[in-house]
Amino acid sequence: NAPAANDPAQTKTPHARTTLADVYIPAATRQLPVASVEGFAVGDTILIKHPITPDYLRFMGMDHLERAGRTEHWIGSSIATERRIAAIHGNTLLLDVPITDDYDPRFGGGLATTVTAVPAPARLHDSGIEAFTLTAPSVSIPLDAPHFDAIHITYAEDVWLRDLDIHDTTNFIQVEAPARRVTIDRVDLTN
Repeated sequence: NAPAANDPAQTKTPHARTTLADVYIPAATRQLPVASVEGFAVGDTILIKHPITPDYLRFMGMDHLERAGRTEHWIGSSIATERRIAAIHGNTLLLDVPITDDYDPRFGGGLATTVTAVPAPARLHDSGIEAFTLTAPSVSIPLDAPHFDAIHITYAEDVWLRDLDIHDTTNFIQVEAPARRVTIDRVDLTN
C-alpha cells in the first residue's frame, strides 16, 4: 500500500532546524518562541543547543575559574537540553517539560541557540531499584585499577532508586545524558 498523499510521516521535514526567537525566554516556561516552526511536528523530540559565549561565562562568574592556585576553563562549547513538542501555536513550541535555564540573547540565547528535531534515543523507562543493599570490598585501589561502581544510569527515563544502602564503592551513583527524570529517594551512601 502506498502512503496517502497527506500522510504527515511522508511530508515532515527530516531533522527540522531553527533558532530561538530573538527574545528573552525565562527559565521554568514550557513555551519556546522560535524563528520558524517549519518542519516541526507535535511529538518530535528536539535538542536545544545553547552556545557558551564569553559574555555568558562572565555573566555566570565562570570566566575566572581557579582551583588550588591553577587556572581552570569551562569545558564544552554548548549546553544541550532535550525536550518533546507537546503543541505548536504560531511560532511557539509548547514543550512537554519546562526548561531549566533561561535563554537571553545577550548571553548566547536568541538567534545563537539552535533547535533541532532529533531521533528520540531508546531508553529503559518506568523502572526502578528498591530495597537493596550493595557492599563492595573495603580496599584502597590505585586510580588505574578496576573500580567498584555502584549504579550508572544513562539510557533511561522515568526511573528511580529508593531505599538503598550502598557501602564502600569507588563511585556511588552516576547519572549521565541522555538519562532524564531520575528520582533518587532514601539512598544511604557510606564509605
